[in-house]
Amino acid sequence: MRALAVGVLGLALAGCSMHEGVYRIDPRWPPNVMRVRVAGVLERDGRYFVDVYPGDPPSAELFGGGLEADETPREALRREWREELGVDIEVGPLLMVVHRSFLLRGVRVSQVELVFRIERVRRVASWSREADHRPAWLDLDSLRALQARPEALFAALPLDGADVYREESLP
Repeated sequence: MRALAVGVLGLALAGCSMHEGVYRIDPRWPPNVMRVRVAGVLERDGRYFVDVYPGDPPSAELFGGGLEADETPREALRREWREELGVDIEVGPLLMVVHRSFLLRGVRVSQVELVFRIERVRRVASWSREADHRPAWLDLDSLRALQARPEALFAALPLDGADVYREESLP
């Protein structure tokens, strides 16, 4: 019974927001979604390690994924690289924050992406490549020839720490 009550409370609060210490119902929820994503920049000799997706045109993004409620951004990034690539990483400084707004299957998504430098990589397990992912080392010209997401991040490469926040809104 207690689990049911907690589940119902969670559903009730999912469509609420905090305002002056009081929960209020957000009548737009759903279809609006807020997401925090973490990603890692691994650069070697002017080439960047990215996840390339086939398509017309092909696209690329940095390896990473969604932040879960019980972890820090650095923990999430380490977990994602371990799951996706079978490696342990040393996460360096935060390089950029990118806010993206886009439509996904008719739902407006607002995504904050925290981009960290990857300092060191150590293989810990074998990994099986997913059919739609193709890890690649690409230079800036090759990256810019693809549909790189988020565009604002890839346009700013190489990152020098001077411009740490970008916004991108897609139709």
